[in-house]
Amino acid sequence: MLDIDKELLVKEICRVTDKEVVELELSYDYIIDLFKHWHVKEYTDHFYDDDRYDWKEQLFHNNWIDVWGRGIWGESQERINQRVLSIFISILEEDNDKEYRLWTFDMNGYRYIYYYNRDRFSDNWFLFTHK
Repeated sequence: MLDIDKELLVKEICRVTDKEVVELELSYDYIIDLFKHWHVKEYTDHFYDDDRYDWKEQLFHNNWIDVWGRGIWGESQERINQRVLSIFISILEEDNDKEYRLWTFDMNGYRYIYYYNRDRFSDNWFLFTHK
């Protein structure tokens, strides 16, 4: 674990939901099942790299958010699904420190997945809908 601030993690999740959230154990089987039954509605990158703050302080200051989804930036549904699939494969294969970083919950017919990564540059929220 690099520098996961559990208070910040809880604060971010509580900003979105008060439902029960579970830690996600990402695997190839989970990814295959996810993309078999769900498609990406949108995902966001929340950047925390503003150098006006010292390293520890910048974890509190989200300085911009990029939103991706079908029709945003000219993305097709197929392309956005492929983009998120690539992100998940990358997390699975390259992130050796996944403990406490991936969280999921279902709410109002959507599946949410949160990837806490702000101590290494940016967080991600992924929102899925049933196919």
